[in-house]
Amino acid sequence: MAKRGRPKIIREKTDHGTKELQMRRVKDSTIEPLDLCLKRELIDVYQHEAGLRLRWLYTLRFGSPDVGAYQFDRAGRDCMRQDNEAWIFARYNEYEIAISDLERIGARKIICNLCIFNIRPAFLMPYKKSLNQYAAHNINRNLIKFQEGLDILADSLGKKNVQREPGIIS
Repeated sequence: MAKRGRPKIIREKTDHGTKELQMRRVKDSTIEPLDLCLKRELIDVYQHEAGLRLRWLYTLRFGSPDVGAYQFDRAGRDCMRQDNEAWIFARYNEYEIAISDLERIGARKIICNLCIFNIRPAFLMPYKKSLNQYAAHNINRNLIKFQEGLDILADSLGKKNVQREPGIIS
């Protein structure tokens, strides 16, 4: 029996990038912080989806937070449905509700920095052996706030939440 479809491409496991890029990939510095949290199992899939949803809502509301080239052929609000202002208003409301929920528990800053602006918090940085007790407690407290905030976002999106022990970086 003959195989149908396109032939499967077998990719090599070797990294053919420059030495600097290879070193950055080894240290996971080329991966986004939200994806790194999922990779390290600090959050579950539903929390990851909630963080991506928040970033998407922010992009609809304010535009992309990243620097990019201006495209003259795509000027204006082309990424939104121009014909449905009710849909746009509903997405704006969804963003405002999510931000107010995060503000209520004090997790807005850490969630927005990590999910939207890709700023790595201390709990994603390599640990130093010389951390004092206060710094370690502060890092763990930020991780717990981050997880609580994503739990609230996942619940507001109607996603099932998997129970896990909060905090405690492994």
